[in-house]
Amino acid sequence: MFARFLQLFLAASLEIPLLASSTPIARADMNPKLGISYTKPTSLEAAGSPSSVASWYFNYLPEAIQDAPGSLEFVGMQSGRNGIQQLTDQVERSGLKTLLGFYQPEQKNNNYLDPRQATELWTQYMLPLRSQKGIRLGAPVNFNCDLKWLQEFNNMCRDCFDFVPVIWFGTEVSELVQCTRRAQSLFGHPVWVIEFASLSEDAIEVSSFMSGALKALDGLDYVERYAWFAYGTSENIGWDSGLINEDASLNSLGQQYINGGQ
Repeated sequence: MFARFLQLFLAASLEIPLLASSTPIARADMNPKLGISYTKPTSLEAAGSPSSVASWYFNYLPEAIQDAPGSLEFVGMQSGRNGIQQLTDQVERSGLKTLLGFYQPEQKNNNYLDPRQATELWTQYMLPLRSQKGIRLGAPVNFNCDLKWLQEFNNMCRDCFDFVPVIWFGTEVSELVQCTRRAQSLFGHPVWVIEFASLSEDAIEVSSFMSGALKALDGLDYVERYAWFAYGTSENIGWDSGLINEDASLNSLGQQYINGGQ
């Protein structure tokens, strides 16, 4: 089921217009951890409004979104082997400072890479961005905190990333926290939770989970950033954690999120 969602996201990302700059204009009231997982071509205006505490976003691509609010830092992603030959040029155009690595390379889809293939690509295309341009690299990210693939990659590609992104879906905040602790313990790096959400079908439970999760993540020093999944509609992502109405306005959960979970 999740593979179908990924296909929708990647298809939508092809329609996203791109921009050359990712330099944010920070505000004092912004949460440096709270970000936007952007999955469809809709406006980021609400996420970057004065009432929002969001400070960054990513869009599963190495180039930024046209007309993204200036308050949001853009974090790029090289999701797989496709287009990796153009990565350096895309990074230079975007002016980004942080790049997320391969997206769910263990999954049997277009992004599939075994750890050895990933190491070869990483060494050729990703590491020069860090050594020559000072780009901070996030490790390849696996689905739902399954870190076996990443452990194999780490054994082959030593000192190849600066932080560990994780993805987690469930219903208990304690299990989300356990996921982050395991990732930090295994690899000794800071953690980013780039996708997380409650799988409950009850709106009150989802809201309660969000409140508890954001409070927990904000309190963990080793968790540098997080992004709720997703800045899209519930219909598109397949469960009741979408932050956007069909008319592209924020729904009540979206308002709660950009207000810091309150």
